[in-house]
This record gives sequence, C-alpha cells and structure tokens, in this order.
Amino acid sequence: MDGKEFSSENQTYIQFNSIDSKVNGSAACNNFFGTYKKNGSSLSFNPLASTKKNCPETEKEISFMNTLQNTASF
Repeated sequence: MDGKEFSSENQTYIQFNSIDSKVNGSAACNNFFGTYKKNGSSLSFNPLASTKKNCPETEKEISFMNTLQNTASF
C-alpha cells in the first residue's frame, strides 16, 4: 500500500460474491464486509463495515481499509 509491502502474521484476504455484489474478508485481525460495484475495469466499494477488535496492527488495518475504500479500478 502506498508503495509499501503489507505483511501480517495473520491471513489477509478478500472475497467477492458476484451474484449479489457482496464482499467480505479479513484485514489481518478484523473482518470486514459490504457491497461493491464493478463495471469493466472500474471497481468501487460502498462503505465497508468491520469488526472492531483491539489489534497490534491497527495502523496497517486502517491503511488497508482506506486503500480498499479508495479503489477506482483494477
């Protein structure tokens, strides 16, 4: 993110459900979920919700979630 490697001791992943345009995943410690819009190579996320566990990598997770929210294409 921002030219820096994102690494974590925990698994970070994102899953897309194209049938109902839902997305969910893990940002290392907290889980997130919401909906997305895809049109060609354009991709955007509606506001994502997440769990709010107190995690040692909070700053990385915030950066990861902000990156997802600011996604415009892939």
